[in-house]
Amino acid sequence: MGRLARVVLVVGAAAAAYGARLWRENSAGKDVWATATDDLPEDADGVEPAPED
Repeated sequence: MGRLARVVLVVGAAAAAYGARLWRENSAGKDVWATATDDLPEDADGVEPAPED
């Protein structure tokens, strides 16, 4: 295997590992945001709208 092929292989493997890590972090972040409002009440009785600026 030539030197250039080894460099390409190492760079490709590093990019794949970095992309997989970012994908996992993004998936975990989506789970947090998906459940962030689960404990809030469904109805808005007694809630006043925010004042307009």
